[in-house]
Amino acid sequence: MKDVDVIQYLTQITDQQHNDLITVLTIFIAIISLGAIFTGVLQWRFSDKQIEKMKIQFKKDYGIDDLKNKVKEANELNEKLKLTITSNARMQIDSTGSLLPLTQTIEDQSAKGNIVGNFTGALISAQQLGLLEGPLLREGVVYVCNFMRIFTKRGTDKKIVKT
Repeated sequence: MKDVDVIQYLTQITDQQHNDLITVLTIFIAIISLGAIFTGVLQWRFSDKQIEKMKIQFKKDYGIDDLKNKVKEANELNEKLKLTITSNARMQIDSTGSLLPLTQTIEDQSAKGNIVGNFTGALISAQQLGLLEGPLLREGVVYVCNFMRIFTKRGTDKKIVKT
Protein backbone atom coordinates (compact mmCIF):
# COMPACT_ATOMS: atom_id res chain seq x y z
CA MET A 1 0.00 0.00 0.00
CA LYS A 2 1.15 3.40 -0.82
CA ASP A 3 1.13 6.34 1.50
CA VAL A 4 -1.77 7.90 -0.36
CA ASP A 5 -3.81 4.72 0.03
CA VAL A 6 -3.08 4.57 3.77
CA ILE A 7 -4.09 8.20 4.22
CA GLN A 8 -7.25 7.56 2.19
CA TYR A 9 -8.06 4.54 4.34
CA LEU A 10 -7.51 6.48 7.61
CA THR A 11 -9.70 9.29 6.33
CA GLN A 12 -12.52 6.83 5.57
CA ILE A 13 -12.24 5.28 9.06
CA THR A 14 -12.33 8.74 10.68
CA ASP A 15 -15.37 9.70 8.59
CA GLN A 16 -17.11 6.47 9.57
CA GLN A 17 -16.42 7.04 13.29
CA HIS A 18 -17.62 10.63 12.96
CA ASN A 19 -20.85 9.46 11.32
CA ASP A 20 -21.36 6.80 14.00
CA LEU A 21 -20.88 9.42 16.75
CA ILE A 22 -23.38 11.78 15.11
CA THR A 23 -25.89 8.92 14.85
CA VAL A 24 -25.52 8.02 18.55
CA LEU A 25 -25.86 11.69 19.61
CA THR A 26 -28.93 12.10 17.39
CA ILE A 27 -30.59 9.04 18.97
CA PHE A 28 -29.70 10.29 22.46
CA ILE A 29 -31.14 13.74 21.74
CA ALA A 30 -34.28 12.13 20.25
CA ILE A 31 -34.82 10.04 23.41
CA ILE A 32 -34.40 13.10 25.65
CA SER A 33 -36.80 15.05 23.42
CA LEU A 34 -39.40 12.28 23.62
CA GLY A 35 -39.11 12.29 27.42
CA ALA A 36 -39.57 16.05 27.50
CA ILE A 37 -42.59 15.81 25.19
CA PHE A 38 -44.11 13.06 27.35
CA THR A 39 -43.60 15.18 30.49
CA GLY A 40 -45.16 18.18 28.74
CA VAL A 41 -48.21 16.14 27.73
CA LEU A 42 -48.63 14.95 31.33
CA GLN A 43 -48.37 18.53 32.59
CA TRP A 44 -50.92 19.65 30.05
CA ARG A 45 -53.29 16.90 31.14
CA PHE A 46 -53.07 18.02 34.77
CA SER A 47 -54.34 21.48 34.10
CA ASP A 48 -55.86 23.69 36.79
CA LYS A 49 -59.33 22.37 36.07
CA GLN A 50 -58.28 18.79 36.57
CA ILE A 51 -56.40 19.63 39.75
CA GLU A 52 -59.53 21.38 41.05
CA LYS A 53 -61.59 18.30 40.13
CA MET A 54 -59.11 16.14 42.02
CA LYS A 55 -59.45 18.37 45.09
CA ILE A 56 -63.24 18.15 44.97
CA GLN A 57 -63.11 14.39 44.51
CA PHE A 58 -60.65 14.08 47.43
CA LYS A 59 -62.98 16.13 49.64
CA LYS A 60 -65.91 13.91 48.64
CA ASP A 61 -63.97 10.69 49.17
CA TYR A 62 -62.73 11.60 52.63
CA GLY A 63 -65.65 13.78 53.78
CA ILE A 64 -63.55 16.87 54.47
CA ASP A 65 -66.54 19.24 54.36
CA ASP A 66 -68.50 17.02 56.75
CA LEU A 67 -65.55 16.99 59.13
CA LYS A 68 -65.30 20.78 59.00
CA ASN A 69 -69.01 21.09 59.78
CA LYS A 70 -68.73 18.61 62.65
CA VAL A 71 -65.75 20.48 64.10
CA LYS A 72 -67.70 23.74 63.84
CA GLU A 73 -70.71 22.17 65.58
CA ALA A 74 -68.46 20.69 68.28
CA ASN A 75 -66.89 24.10 68.91
CA GLU A 76 -70.33 25.69 69.21
CA LEU A 77 -71.45 23.00 71.64
CA ASN A 78 -68.23 23.45 73.59
CA GLU A 79 -68.92 27.18 73.95
CA LYS A 80 -72.49 26.48 75.10
CA LEU A 81 -71.16 23.95 77.59
CA LYS A 82 -68.66 26.48 78.96
CA LEU A 83 -71.46 29.01 79.39
CA THR A 84 -73.63 26.43 81.15
CA ILE A 85 -70.82 25.34 83.46
CA THR A 86 -70.02 28.97 84.29
CA SER A 87 -73.69 29.67 84.97
CA ASN A 88 -73.96 26.59 87.20
CA ALA A 89 -70.82 27.56 89.11
CA ARG A 90 -72.22 31.08 89.63
CA MET A 91 -75.53 29.65 90.87
CA GLN A 92 -73.72 27.28 93.22
CA ILE A 93 -71.55 30.07 94.64
CA ASP A 94 -74.58 32.39 94.93
CA SER A 95 -76.78 29.81 96.62
CA THR A 96 -74.15 28.60 99.08
CA GLY A 97 -72.74 32.09 99.64
CA SER A 98 -76.15 33.51 100.46
CA LEU A 99 -76.46 30.92 103.24
CA LEU A 100 -73.23 32.05 104.94
CA PRO A 101 -74.94 34.76 107.09
CA LEU A 102 -77.21 32.05 108.52
CA THR A 103 -74.21 30.49 110.25
CA GLN A 104 -74.49 33.26 112.84
CA THR A 105 -78.01 32.25 113.85
CA ILE A 106 -77.71 28.46 113.58
CA GLU A 107 -76.69 26.67 116.76
CA ASP A 108 -75.94 23.30 115.16
CA GLN A 109 -72.22 23.14 114.47
CA SER A 110 -72.57 20.45 111.81
CA ALA A 111 -75.05 22.61 109.86
CA LYS A 112 -72.62 25.53 110.05
CA GLY A 113 -69.84 23.27 108.82
CA ASN A 114 -72.00 22.04 105.95
CA ILE A 115 -72.81 25.57 104.82
CA VAL A 116 -69.20 26.74 104.97
CA GLY A 117 -67.99 23.46 103.44
CA ASN A 118 -70.44 23.69 100.54
CA PHE A 119 -69.43 27.27 99.82
CA THR A 120 -65.75 26.34 99.97
CA GLY A 121 -66.40 23.35 97.71
CA ALA A 122 -68.19 25.59 95.20
CA LEU A 123 -65.21 27.98 95.15
CA ILE A 124 -62.70 25.14 94.79
CA SER A 125 -64.60 23.46 91.94
CA ALA A 126 -64.92 26.80 90.13
CA GLN A 127 -61.18 27.35 90.59
CA GLN A 128 -60.34 23.85 89.32
CA LEU A 129 -62.45 24.44 86.22
CA GLY A 130 -60.61 27.71 85.60
CA LEU A 131 -63.78 29.74 86.11
CA LEU A 132 -62.75 31.65 89.22
CA GLU A 133 -61.97 34.92 87.47
CA GLY A 134 -63.74 38.14 86.59
CA PRO A 135 -67.30 38.53 87.91
CA LEU A 136 -67.38 35.09 89.49
CA LEU A 137 -64.24 35.84 91.48
CA ARG A 138 -65.70 39.17 92.64
CA GLU A 139 -68.89 37.46 93.82
CA GLY A 140 -66.90 34.88 95.74
CA VAL A 141 -64.73 37.57 97.35
CA VAL A 142 -67.84 39.57 98.36
CA TYR A 143 -69.37 36.51 100.04
CA VAL A 144 -66.12 35.73 101.85
CA CYS A 145 -65.73 39.35 102.98
CA ASN A 146 -69.35 39.45 104.25
CA PHE A 147 -68.85 36.17 106.04
CA MET A 148 -65.66 37.43 107.68
CA ARG A 149 -67.38 40.70 108.65
CA ILE A 150 -70.13 38.73 110.39
CA PHE A 151 -67.60 36.86 112.49
CA THR A 152 -65.55 39.95 113.30
CA LYS A 153 -68.71 41.79 114.39
CA ARG A 154 -69.61 38.88 116.65
CA GLY A 155 -66.34 39.17 118.45
CA THR A 156 -66.26 42.99 118.80
CA ASP A 157 -66.66 42.87 122.54
CA LYS A 158 -62.94 42.10 122.78
CA LYS A 159 -60.52 44.89 122.06
CA ILE A 160 -57.40 44.33 120.01
CA VAL A 161 -54.37 45.45 121.97
CA LYS A 162 -51.27 46.56 120.16
CA THR A 163 -48.04 45.61 121.82
